[in-house]
Amino acid sequence: MHTMKLEIQFLSGDSEVRPLDPDQSVSIGRADSCDIQVDEEDVAQLHCRLLWNGSDWELKAANLDGVEVNGQLVRESILAAGDVIRAGSIDIRMVGDEPEEEQSPASEEASESDGFIPLATSDDEISLKPLDKGEEPAGYVGSKAVEEEEEDVEEIRLPAELRRERAAAKARPKRKRRAREPIADDLDEKHPINQIFEDDDFEDDGSDLLDETEEDGESVEPMPGQKVLSRSRSDEEEELAAESPAASEPTAAGPGLAERLRATARRPGDQETLKSPVVLFLGGFAVFLLLASLTFYFMFSRNTIEGLFELAEAEVEEGSYSQAITHLEEFLQVYPNNEEFSPRATFLLNQSRVEARLGGAKEWVEALKAVDLYRKDCQDLEGYEPERKLYLFNTVVKIAIGCVNEAGESLQDTAKGRRLIELSVEADRKLALYKTDEEKFAGDQTRIAEARRIAAAKLLRQEVLDDGLARIAKSLEAKQPMEVLIERRKLLTRYSEFQNEAQLEQRLQDALTLEKSRVEADTTLRPGQAPDTTASGVPGLSLTLNTRVRTDEKSEGRTVFVVGRDCFYGIDTVTGHPTWRRVIGLDLPFPPMAVSTAQPGLLLVNTNTHELVLLGQKDGKTIRRLPLVDGQRVVGPPLVVGTQAYLVSESNGRGHLAKISLEDLNQTAQLSFSQAITSPPVLISGGKQLVVAGHREVIYTIDMGSFTCEAVSYLGHPAGSIESPLLAMGGLVLLPQNGTSESGSGDGSGDTSDNGSGDSPPAAKPSAGGGAGGENLVVAENDRLDSCRLRVIRLAGNGSQLAAVAEVRVPGHVRDRSILRGRDLFVPLSGERLVAFTVSDDPNHDALTTVGTHRVQTPHAGAIHLAVGPGGLLWMASSKLQRFRLTTDSIKVDPNRIADGLSSQPLQSIGSQLFVGRRLPHSASVVFTRVERDAEPQMITHWRTVVGSGLLECQPMSNGLLLCLTETGGLFHVRDNELDAAGFKFNIEGELRLPVGLATPLASTRLSDGRVVVWCGLPEPRLWILNTVGTIEQELDLQKEALEAAPVLTEGGIVVPLPGRLKLVARTSGQGPAREFPAPVEGGKKRKWLKTVAVDSKHLLVLDDGGDLVRLQYRTAPAPHLFPISTLKLTAPLDRDPVLHQARAILATADRKLLVLGAADLQVAITADLPAPATAGPWATGNQVIVETGQKQLVCFDLADNLKLLWTIETGGHSVAGAPLVVDGRMLVAWDNGRVAVINPADGKTGRTVELGQPIALGPRTFGKKILVTSIDGTLYRVESLLAPAAAGDSGGK
Repeated sequence: MHTMKLEIQFLSGDSEVRPLDPDQSVSIGRADSCDIQVDEEDVAQLHCRLLWNGSDWELKAANLDGVEVNGQLVRESILAAGDVIRAGSIDIRMVGDEPEEEQSPASEEASESDGFIPLATSDDEISLKPLDKGEEPAGYVGSKAVEEEEEDVEEIRLPAELRRERAAAKARPKRKRRAREPIADDLDEKHPINQIFEDDDFEDDGSDLLDETEEDGESVEPMPGQKVLSRSRSDEEEELAAESPAASEPTAAGPGLAERLRATARRPGDQETLKSPVVLFLGGFAVFLLLASLTFYFMFSRNTIEGLFELAEAEVEEGSYSQAITHLEEFLQVYPNNEEFSPRATFLLNQSRVEARLGGAKEWVEALKAVDLYRKDCQDLEGYEPERKLYLFNTVVKIAIGCVNEAGESLQDTAKGRRLIELSVEADRKLALYKTDEEKFAGDQTRIAEARRIAAAKLLRQEVLDDGLARIAKSLEAKQPMEVLIERRKLLTRYSEFQNEAQLEQRLQDALTLEKSRVEADTTLRPGQAPDTTASGVPGLSLTLNTRVRTDEKSEGRTVFVVGRDCFYGIDTVTGHPTWRRVIGLDLPFPPMAVSTAQPGLLLVNTNTHELVLLGQKDGKTIRRLPLVDGQRVVGPPLVVGTQAYLVSESNGRGHLAKISLEDLNQTAQLSFSQAITSPPVLISGGKQLVVAGHREVIYTIDMGSFTCEAVSYLGHPAGSIESPLLAMGGLVLLPQNGTSESGSGDGSGDTSDNGSGDSPPAAKPSAGGGAGGENLVVAENDRLDSCRLRVIRLAGNGSQLAAVAEVRVPGHVRDRSILRGRDLFVPLSGERLVAFTVSDDPNHDALTTVGTHRVQTPHAGAIHLAVGPGGLLWMASSKLQRFRLTTDSIKVDPNRIADGLSSQPLQSIGSQLFVGRRLPHSASVVFTRVERDAEPQMITHWRTVVGSGLLECQPMSNGLLLCLTETGGLFHVRDNELDAAGFKFNIEGELRLPVGLATPLASTRLSDGRVVVWCGLPEPRLWILNTVGTIEQELDLQKEALEAAPVLTEGGIVVPLPGRLKLVARTSGQGPAREFPAPVEGGKKRKWLKTVAVDSKHLLVLDDGGDLVRLQYRTAPAPHLFPISTLKLTAPLDRDPVLHQARAILATADRKLLVLGAADLQVAITADLPAPATAGPWATGNQVIVETGQKQLVCFDLADNLKLLWTIETGGHSVAGAPLVVDGRMLVAWDNGRVAVINPADGKTGRTVELGQPIALGPRTFGKKILVTSIDGTLYRVESLLAPAAAGDSGGK
């Protein structure tokens, strides 16, 4: 047998060779389980099989249509080397290692006839005739011939020619023949006919013939009823074989089989043995005995096999799979080929192996392996499909679902559960191998997937819990309770059912106990201090615009208060005139609060001096001050209880609560927390306890008497979510809590969507814990980006126990203080929303019942301040002042509004008067107004005072007055003598009529002829021209086109840089219209104008955003127009305005270069490197160029010496305010932090300085003999004293 191989040829031209193993069949088809998979539609799941039948490889089709072999469709076929099997688009060729050589039919015939005597030497027919009586055929050897041979009877000899041919045939090499089909093994020895012929007559006669065939190396099988006869060659034959030259060559033919088996002729008188009656009787009787024996043997054997099989089958039915496996394996060893029981035993054995793994302790992995073995052992057996295949399908489903069910219960060993889920996935993948019904297959796959999803969810939940508990334990060990609480909230956010986990609850209590222990008390006395008398003493005139309806009203001596920029003002309630002003700094942590002390006072934080200050309400003078600890920052208003104030501050991420006496401003105690806390605290328990909310997670309960932390309660709010002050409501406390999209530990019940300003949230229903005694808190938790949740919670057990009472969701976030009047609660929300509730601390009623909501149609993101009055009236100041009336089921809004502007401070109320502070969108100034709140049909104002308004221009006029233009458009004319004393100037000479809704700030520039141009932007761009005496000369409507740069004066008028063009306006009569100069076009868009500067009356420089600096000339011929003369392409942006000085243009570019250009040709004459980009300047005075770089240095260059560096001054991080002023050879420089210094221009050394105590906006300038600087709130300071001779004992310093 030669080894065969399969050569697989693919359509792409690639090929693959696989050897064939006779012990293993080869399956071909589309199924995944096939040995050769052809994934094509015209190929069946199981297309065909190749099997070794003992002598050849045989193909059997498994489909309905047959298999193409050598171009023909067949059902079965014996395969030989070179045969080609077609399956889909691939060819599979049978290849042998040593192909057999082809033989001609003649040689094959000769080979088949080796050892036999041919009848003739040609293909001609041989004529035979009957023998005569007593005649014997030639060559017959019988018993009588043997006897004669013993008696030296002469041997019968063949003709010499035949003897030579026979000798040649014997000498020819024999061809190795293919094994013949086995004939029944028993025929040789057990066949009755052969037994009859096994007698003495043939024992010797056939020996020679048998010996001859054995010498040829070929076994001759006896035919039934006759032995094969052979004889020894005679000496003569040996001689002929040796002499014949053709002895070694094969003969063309030999004796046929018929002649060899032909009966030997009898001699006359002899009787044939086979016809003997005795022999015939004995032979028949022997056949009978043989058949009877076979019958009895078969019956006995079958009963034994059936009994053994039924025993094993019973064991399987009883579930004794181990015994059944042993018995079935023994059965198959003894009876491997029984046609009836061996296949059934194979099925039963594999079933037992599978069921043995699924009984008792489930061995899922081994069970799945047993299923695979079942398929491999039984898939070729008859009866496998569909019954056994369906059994395997159901078993795999059972394994897949059983794995995930066990995985879902393996919560103590989640790693094992994960492995079981992976095994289920593997079983699910193999399910297609046993599919018998598509619908059942899809349904079971869905069941498996759902079971796997449930199990995976259980494992994930347990893994999350285990990981969370591990992190919590680690945080507790590191004494980080806040990390424990954060982790707990994350767990509850992900799985709300963790709320009932005992381990998690115990860790919570451990963390709260640890957090309480981290609250530190400090009882060190920090005494308050007397007022600071080291004031600057620099007189200042504050320009405070005031207009009023009635001028005959007299002051009543009462004062209200307003903050403008960095100053705090006292304002007369009747006239609106400012009575006093104090500089308190920018970015106040809370608006000044009125407090009751020995004299009425105002409590505030001075951010300039970092002090808590108590001012007198009458004159604004300092009563007491308490310096704050370095690094501590006040974060909100204090809680004032009697003569005690509780102030919240923060430093290094820790919150502090200080107890301060208002009488002397002594700090008597302080509590420090592990995290920041919100402000202010809220008073509960009839004044015995304070509650303060932490920055996240917990609230703290403070005992007022001992000023210690009594309890820490878990709330679970996200970081920074509580932004507004807490509110106590009898037995309730409102904790407005804002957050991000992450939610807290609550389940979000009561959630409603915000469908508009008219939608009302539902009432807050009491929960099961609402009836317990204790203090209630209402928490506004902004757990979503567009809404917050108001939760009513109850504190009991000295603040150590917290229980939910009710909750309601409202749109927006709570950031400002809510107001409670009686049972009416008003909550302001972002987006200018207002929600009104009726509150109750009765456990039998709803804690919060929504009355109504309101939302402004054009909301803003600023602060909202509320004021309540009798009869359900409410006033809300936000983007305007509006009046509301609360009814039993809604909020009624007065359509008339007043005091447009962004509310800047809480409303103040005296009688029926409201005092409203608001900031205009286009300015940082504050407009303070007195409003008649109860006036009908609408509210009216009595006066208007503008505070904190900075100056755009401060220029001497031709009439000897000083023009001061405020950023709100007020025109002040200041006389010289008005600057001699500090005070206020509130009378104006005029005011620009600004467009309604102006959102961009005013801008201004002074023209070369002394006039001032002022302009504003969208929504209605306008331009005003002020003449040299400070009045409005002309107002121009720019027709919705805002200026892109400052206007420039030329002979032909004022050049205004409009979008896409330069236009001449304000031309004198008779000049006629002028042509516009278009902006360059780049990429299909016109460039924008960035900078403009006048060179002289005919020339100007313009810079566009493409980097082109162009010198333009005004020409009148042929028509008035602007003509470009020269252009310079800048290589870097120009952040600062160019300066024209001594017929040269000085530029500071963003690439740290200082350029000096010729103003006429724009050629670069001198360059110098700057230490950093310019942040102010450049300025030119004499032969010096001064530039501020990086807000760190003031650098001076010598213009006459190729920009040689003269000196550098460190600015300490402050910026220069306005251009330096040189007077009598000395330079005055003002910094934005309020410092003014005298500097020697030659060497940069600093001389005398003065501190104004507030930031400066405009640099020093002269007005007569006075030198003025302007603060950011519009106050004029005189600083000429810095240039006066030093008094005796003055060291020349401050």
